[in-house]
Amino acid sequence: SSDLAWRARARGEMARFLAYRDIDPTAWLSQAKVDASGAMRRDPTEVEAFAAQASVLRTEGFQMMGRGEDPLARLMESIFAADLGLRLDPGHIVLLNIRNSALLAWIDVSRMRGTYERAAVEPYLKEARAMAGAHPQETYFQGNLGGIAQAIAKAEMAAGRDPALDAEESVHAYEAGLKLQPGHVGLHRGILIARATQARAMA
Repeated sequence: SSDLAWRARARGEMARFLAYRDIDPTAWLSQAKVDASGAMRRDPTEVEAFAAQASVLRTEGFQMMGRGEDPLARLMESIFAADLGLRLDPGHIVLLNIRNSALLAWIDVSRMRGTYERAAVEPYLKEARAMAGAHPQETYFQGNLGGIAQAIAKAEMAAGRDPALDAEESVHAYEAGLKLQPGHVGLHRGILIARATQARAMA
């Protein structure tokens, strides 16, 4: 099943590349889905099959966003598929990346649609916090916590609640990342966005 899983991953990545270039990736997505399902039927512990499935669902969700459709259910399916794979391999960076990008999109879209619920994302914030604490010397995990806390801060403010604690957690995480990698532009930008959220909340 490993070959099937890798083929699904490769086709899923091709679909993502085509979508990024505004080329219709439907055929590649369909083939990747078939391969991922086949790999999971053969071996339900095949981590790469979950990575392929999560990637395909995320790409479909992003496409739906681009067309102005509601992508929330598809993005959540991607998050759940990644969760299942991460139970088998908690440190799988590809799965973490797929899940985190789908999660951030889910938070932003639900914020803009007025359907955001903190309870749906709180477990992921707690997990990101735990991972950052367990990997204090890895910029990746500090930046990940910063990004999730920042997205939640913006969503909390949009929902009429105080974003101060989430924004502060975001800043602290980004600052911890910058101590490890001082030139990281994304972390600097993250701090500015989190600080701006704090300033708007206080205005």
